[in-house]
This record gives sequence, C-alpha cells and structure tokens, in this order.
Amino acid sequence: MSHLDRNRIPDRTPGRVFDRVVPDAHWLKLMTTLTESTSTGSVKTPGIVYLSRIPPSMTPHELRSYLVPFGKLGRVYLAPDEKTVKTGKHVSKDVRERRKARFTEGWVEFLRRKDAKTAALALNGSIIGGKKSNRFHDDMWNVKYLKDFLWSNLNEQVIYEKAVRQKKLQTEISQARKVNSQYIKQSERAVEMEKIEETRAAKKAAKEGTEMIVRSKEAIQMEQMNVLRTKFKQRKPVRANEQD
Repeated sequence: MSHLDRNRIPDRTPGRVFDRVVPDAHWLKLMTTLTESTSTGSVKTPGIVYLSRIPPSMTPHELRSYLVPFGKLGRVYLAPDEKTVKTGKHVSKDVRERRKARFTEGWVEFLRRKDAKTAALALNGSIIGGKKSNRFHDDMWNVKYLKDFLWSNLNEQVIYEKAVRQKKLQTEISQARKVNSQYIKQSERAVEMEKIEETRAAKKAAKEGTEMIVRSKEAIQMEQMNVLRTKFKQRKPVRANEQD
C-alpha cells in the first residue's frame, strides 16, 4: 500500500473504498472520533457477580435458571471442589451428575452491568426459596457485584491458582520423596546394624565356646592330677638313729 492510500479515509458509499486524500493528523483525529463513537454506541459493558458459596449439587445450568430473570447472561465459571467424593457405577445417571456438581465458588457474567448490580442487590443475603420440595429451598445466596472486574482478570486468577496448586503439589511430592528416602536409608541402616550385632554375637559365642573348651581341658587335667595324687602311697619318714 502506498503513502497515498494510507492517507485516504473510507467512504460510506457502497462500492467505493476511498474518497479523498487527507493529512496524517486529520486521519488520526478522524479515526479516534469514529472509534469513540462506536464504543459509546450500542456496545454495552458487561458486569460480573461473584458467588462465594454454591449450594451443594447445584449445576451451572440450574444456576443460570435462577439468574436469567435478572438479565441476559454471558459466561459462567464455577470452581470445582477438589474434595468431591467419587461416585460408584451402580448409581443412577442423575444422581451421579448431582454428586459430581460440587463447587466452592463461582463467577457469572451479565451482558449488562446494570443487570449484574440489580441481581447482586436482590439476591445477596436472601434464601433461594421456591417450592418446599426444592432441595435448594433453605440455601442462602452470597452474591457480590465486582466493580471494574473483567473476565480476563478471572482467567488470570484461575491460571494463578492453578499454578499455586501445582506448586503445592510438587512441594508435597518432593517432601514425600524425601521422607521415603530417609525411611529407606534408616531401614538399610537398621539392617546393617542388625547384621553387625549378629556378627558380634556369633564372635562372642565362638569365643565363649573356645574358653569353655579350654576350661574343660584344664579341669580334666586337674582331675587327673588329683587322681594320681590319691594313688601315690607316702612312705613313713625314717629317723636318723634308726638308720644307724
């Protein structure tokens, strides 16, 4: 595209692309005006509400059904409960779905900021109500409107929390590995000490056995000497005058 084409402004007439040549400064001013007029036109700023507690077994679809009367909804995100109990195969599909639907907190986007504020003011601190047979009848809403909060902030928060969880998990795994390594080293050391004690005991037993054999030989020899002494007859002493 040439310098001349970059300085042209769009023509609103169908089938025509360029109308006339304008300077760069006028081009920037015109585009800024068009952008501001478009942004302040029919485009509406969405609003986001935060739910600090999600009733047990409430699904995103059920949550939408409660909030739709206040205005059109956009995106919904519910943080799953990490402590959710696993369900068995012999439970019905509906029960399994309700058991799986365990969330701790949530964010709901209204297409109009005004509807988000209205929903937060109307619901916060009130019971869900409805028919008494409704399992959420006695649960209470905890809803707060988040001022100047964008959905991109939520994405960043979710990514950050996920990174924190992964870091925590890695730390726990590392600590578990260290504990396991220490346990293995202590076990190996205990086995080595047990072998050393067994070797010492065997040497001590062998030494004691040798000493017992020596002592038994000495005892036999002493007994034999005593026997010889008892068999030897002592002569009577001879006097000097008797010898003459």
